[in-house]
Order: sequence, then C-alpha cells, then structure tokens
Amino acid sequence: MSRSVSALVFVMCAMVGLCALSARADTKAGLVGYWPLDGDATDGSTNTNDGTLVGDVQAVPDRYGVAEAALRFPGEADAYVDLGDPEDLQISGAMTLTAWVFLNGSNANDGRIISRRDDNGVLWDLGIETSPGGAVNALTFGVAGGTPDVVRVTDTQSLATDQWVHVTGIYYPGEALEIYVDGFPRADVLLDVPAGQAIGSGASVLIGGRQGCSDCGWDGLIDEVRIYDRAISQVEIWQIMRANVGCSSGPHPANGATGVVADVILRWTAGLFAKSHDLYFGTVFTDVNDAGRTNPNGVLLGRGLSRSQYEAPNSTLEFGQTYYWRVDEVNALESHIYKGNVWTFTVEPYAPALEPVVATSNATSGEGEGPANTVNGSGLNANDEHSVEATDMWLGAADGGDPVWIRFRFDTVYKLSEMLIWNYNGPSEASDGAGLKDVTVEYSIDGATWNTLRNVQLAQGAAAPDYAANTTVNLGGISAKYVRLTVQTNWGATNQYGLSEVRFFHVPARARAPRPADGETGVDVNLVLQWSVGRGATLHDVHFSNSAPIVATGAGLVGSTTTNQYALRPLDFGTTYYWRVDELSEVPNASAWQGEIWNFTTREYAAIDDFESYTDNPGRRIYQTWRDGYDNQTGATVGHWDPPYAEQNIVHGGGQSMPFEYNNPDAPFYSETTRSTGTNQDWQSHGADALRLFVYGHADNDPGTLYVALEDTNGHVAVATHHDPALLTRTTWQAWVIPYSAFEGVRMSGVAKVYLGVGDRDNPTPGGTGLIYIDDVEFGHPIGGVVEPRR
Repeated sequence: MSRSVSALVFVMCAMVGLCALSARADTKAGLVGYWPLDGDATDGSTNTNDGTLVGDVQAVPDRYGVAEAALRFPGEADAYVDLGDPEDLQISGAMTLTAWVFLNGSNANDGRIISRRDDNGVLWDLGIETSPGGAVNALTFGVAGGTPDVVRVTDTQSLATDQWVHVTGIYYPGEALEIYVDGFPRADVLLDVPAGQAIGSGASVLIGGRQGCSDCGWDGLIDEVRIYDRAISQVEIWQIMRANVGCSSGPHPANGATGVVADVILRWTAGLFAKSHDLYFGTVFTDVNDAGRTNPNGVLLGRGLSRSQYEAPNSTLEFGQTYYWRVDEVNALESHIYKGNVWTFTVEPYAPALEPVVATSNATSGEGEGPANTVNGSGLNANDEHSVEATDMWLGAADGGDPVWIRFRFDTVYKLSEMLIWNYNGPSEASDGAGLKDVTVEYSIDGATWNTLRNVQLAQGAAAPDYAANTTVNLGGISAKYVRLTVQTNWGATNQYGLSEVRFFHVPARARAPRPADGETGVDVNLVLQWSVGRGATLHDVHFSNSAPIVATGAGLVGSTTTNQYALRPLDFGTTYYWRVDELSEVPNASAWQGEIWNFTTREYAAIDDFESYTDNPGRRIYQTWRDGYDNQTGATVGHWDPPYAEQNIVHGGGQSMPFEYNNPDAPFYSETTRSTGTNQDWQSHGADALRLFVYGHADNDPGTLYVALEDTNGHVAVATHHDPALLTRTTWQAWVIPYSAFEGVRMSGVAKVYLGVGDRDNPTPGGTGLIYIDDVEFGHPIGGVVEPRR
C-alpha cells in the first residue's frame, strides 16, 4: 500500500500515539470484508468475498518503499470493482465503511467509494458530491430504511484532493450517521435515522462506482477498503489506520528473539515519513514503554537519529540479559512523533548450547532406544525435565569384551565449556541401576587420536517424570570435535548402560554472525566487513578474495585489525567474494581459531536515472531534465501532457518511469531526448563494463530502431542501436544491456550527456510513431559477464 497522508493524521498520531495504542480492540470482529486492493480485489478477511475488476481499473505499484499497491479508477461509469451480492454484505443493521482514498484535483464527478444499490434505489453508500451546501467534493454517507428514501450525512468541508485521506462512515440504527476523516469526527446526523436498513434483492456492492449512475465513477485511487456489520469505535479507526501512516517496524533482532549476539547492531524499518528516530533502550519494560522526550526514564539512547540503525560505541550487551527497546518516528515537524511499539530480545549466554550433535555407541540397543536419543531432546519438557519413557532415552548392552562407550561428534572443533547430563531415568532405575556411574571423559580433534580429560562420576537418575539434569562436567575450554564417555561402571549390576540426555556448552571462539550475511546478494560495492568476535579474541586476521581457494589456503590475507570491522577497497559490480576471519587470542604467541569461509555477491548495477525523483512541480518535471523535441526540434515528447507527467502505472522498479513518444514521419525523421549529467560522471568505476536500461512498448507502435548515444566531456559521441525494431511493440519490460565496446571512442570515466532516441540520427529516413516507457537506466557489470550484441 502506498500513500502520502494528510497533515491531520500527523496531528492525530501526536495526540494518541498511533503506533503503540494501549487500548487495543479486536478490529477483526464484525469484519465482513477487507479488500487491500493490492492489484486485485481479493478479500483479505476470512469470508472470501472476492471481487472482480471491471473496465479500466489499474493497479498502482509501490511508490513509497512499501510492498503493496492500490487501485486507480478513471472516473468512468463503467470502471469499478464488483463485489457481487454475497450474504455477508446484505447488512440490515449497524455498519461501518472505511477506506483510504486519493481524489484527483481535476475531479468533476459525484464519485462513489463504496455503494450498494438495487432497482429501487440506493441502500447505502459512501462517496462525494460535487457541491452540496457549497462544499465542492463533500464527503457523504447514506443509508436507506424500509423505503427508497435515503438518510444522508454530508460534510461541510471539501474532501482534500491530490493526497491520501482516510474516510469512515458509521451507521447506528435509529440513532446516528457519522463521518470520520483521518480518524476524527467530521459530521453527523441524529434525526430520522432508520432503525434498520433495506436489504433489497440482487443489489451488487461496488467499489469506485454506483449502479445506475453515469457520473458516479471515482476519479483517483482507492485502497484498504473494509466493511463491518457493526459500528466501530474511534480507537478502532486509529488502529485500522496505524499500519499505513508510517510507524517503525521490522525490528532486528526480531521481537522476542533469543540467543542474540552481544555486539548486535539494532536495525528497524523506518516509517514512510520519518525524518529522524528516537531510540529508547533498557532492561525494564515499563521504563521503555513509559519514556518520552520530556521524561526519558534514563533509557533515551538516541534522540533525532538520522539512520534506522544504532550501534553502541565501544560497548557490548550483557550475556543472558533481556532488553526492551522502542523506536519513535519523528516526522516533518518535531512535535509530530509516532510512538513505537516495545520490542524485546535476549542476549545469548556466555557459553551457549552446542548443536547439532551426533551420538554413536559400540553398544547394542533395542528399537527406539539408540544413542541419538541423548542429543535430540526427546523426553524433555519446557522446563528441561525428563520423562521415564524408554524410547526417550539411550540404553545399550555390551557387544563383546570391549568397554561400552558413547561418542559425541560436532560439526567442527569447538572450545568446550561444560557438559550437562541427565542420567538414565527408567521407572525401575533405583533397583536396576542402568545409568552410567564411573566414566572416563576423552576428547579428540580428528576422532583418531584421543586425549583423556579425567574420570568423573555421574549422579544417578531420579526414576521420576520430572527429572532435572543432576551432573555438570567442567570441560575447561578444551578444543575438540569429539567427546567420548567410556564406561567403567553403572549404578547396578546389569549388563546394560544408559543415558537420558547430554547437552554441551561452548565458548564461541570463532568469528561469527557475518555482515553481510553469508550468501547475501545485492551487496553495496562500498563496504565495511563486520562480524561478531570470538570470546577473548584480541586480533583478527581478515582473508578476502574473489577466489574461494585463495581464502581457504590463507593466501588471501589482506590485513589484521583489533576491531570487529574491516574497510575494503571499492569492489566490483556483479562479483562474488569470499572471506574469513581468523581470531587470535594472544599476541605474539597467538592461539588462532580459523574462521569458516563466507561469501556475498555485490549488486550488478548502480542507477544513472531511476526516474523516481521527478515531480509535477516546476523545475522538477521529467521533461525539464530529459529535453525533448521542444528543445531539439526532433519528434520526441517526454512525459505525459497532463500531470502526473511521469508514468506511474507502467513501471519496472519503484513508482515511476519515463514516457517517450516518438513521431518520425516528418523531418528530421528521428526522435531524441537528451539528459546532461551535470557533473563529470565516472561510469567505469567498480569494474563497470555495461549500460542497462528497461523498455516497455505498445502492440500498436510502429517498429523502429531504439538507440542510446553517449557524449564525454571532450565532445566525443558514440551511438549504440538495438538490433530488433520489434522491441518497441513488446508489452513486457525488456532489459537492454549495452557493452561499453559499443561506445568506442567515448571516455566512460567522463560522461557528460546521454541521448536516447528512436530512428537513425546519422542517416535519418521517414519512420513511424509510437509511445514507449523507459526505466532504470544503470551502469555496472552483470553477473556472468557481458554478452556482446548481435550484429
């Protein structure tokens, strides 16, 4: 969903703390239909009252950095969303209609947002009328009782145009009709309100129009339509709006996360209109929840932060501690603040549990009683208490004359802290004594050469369904990939030996939690590597290369650092890089923990022009940057004739593209637009070797030759042409990748102008006409390299 919200919403948010309302209600109760209108008319409620798009109703793609869309209505009687006549929408009593709407300033209709009508007249509707009571485009809401007569409430103010507004109509049977705009009451009527609504027969519910009305088509956009069969409260209106007006979201660490690294960087997704952010952080929920600028409670960690992340300088969090944090979004005016929700996370312990672990034994076990039961959590409840079920434990008998052992294998070598043991816990353990008693603890790096740690005695199991671990073995920081318990005796005289569960804890000695994440793509080419350091490490050797073998063999050592970050040289586009960090605990006699190899891939391209910055304001219009035939006397026209001048429906990325109309039947027989770069543009950096742009055509366009020309600061010009004239007729986005070899003689490190056109600028001949769209003009290097164009 995309929107630019009116100023009244900001006032409301400042007054009630919209993002973190304490009085929460169930906004799903009584919801008979919810249509997000994200490109279609799917019902997002549980009632599946899906609608159908009729006529020229189009999806408006994301423009403001959020994922969803809205629907654009052309103001025509035959363009609307038809929801049909489902039983859920045959409402006879109380009701609420809500929606986000964007009314075009050029509107001249009595547009309807939501309506229901049968052959006898209107049953209920929410819309506008062009001039009731002197207010142009006044919001109206009406219902009909037992007769076709409609009782209507009409706002005395005009509905704001060319911006998003939230509207609500509420019907209280026999009591009142109310209109809310941006969450505040605007108008009501208390007289002659029907005690019930006429239901009618076969009356379709429409969004964006009204049956039997030639001038009721909505001229603008509609989004997030909801219909309730009850009257909702003002707080509920605010709660419905809250997801759409720009609250902080997407916390990292995720809300409720556990095992978070102690040097975590707090990140969040900013609200749509956030200018800055206030960060509250502490160990007590109420301190964080109740704090504000005037009463910070000692937890205001950052005020007016410009970035949506925070890294505490020279500090880490306490191991095992639970923290609470909140981000308030500060918008265009300092006084307008969205209070954020309180999030929480828990830092990992100093020595976290180790997993996965594989257990094997030389003993013979019955079905379901194998050694894997000691490391798979079977039999443990939420309080770490073990059951007495045999199939939740390991029980084995000696197979031959060798001592019985159970061996535990980890995925790599770890610095082991301790081992927690639940002994065998069968119901007759007190008399049978199958649990291990005296064992020898051994460890190994490779599983072949073993070292003895010491002999230990394990406490006997409790033979109870709430048995808690009762033996802890201190492993003293040994480095091992394998641990083996060799049995000397058990707690009885049987020839069977068993354990319930074994858990290992380790001190993380290696670098971990890489940033960028392992396997991440689209990484920026200007990058500082970051990671979480190993416990006790004082020096970090950084290995980096575009070759995994070079990193693996140690030949890629690029430097050492005493911090958990390393600034790289500028990287190349579209390239996969490999890196590892070796942790050293002492200098110069270093004990090294070699890191695992991580990788990431850089983004392929950087934008030259993505067409997102253009507006309809003088000086920022698209044709004032991309000069067309009005300036160069060619057949080109850039931008639509009327606002919005940039294209906002047919886009490749973001919310806008450039309309380019070519008209070549008359001299000079080609159409061209020119954009000056304004500064000396270096398009050869970061290994760039290609230009890319996206083209969208129309089936009724005349074929023609699309070309791109570049001019450097020395005045050298070179032209690249697309090989396929039919490109201009294709109605899907087509990527055109142009290798720099096509611009021979042009200095790509000093580009001054870009020319884009249709025709032959050097040998012009009469051609055709058409309209195409251009988006995302970029330079870079594609993954896999540049494919030379066909000749």
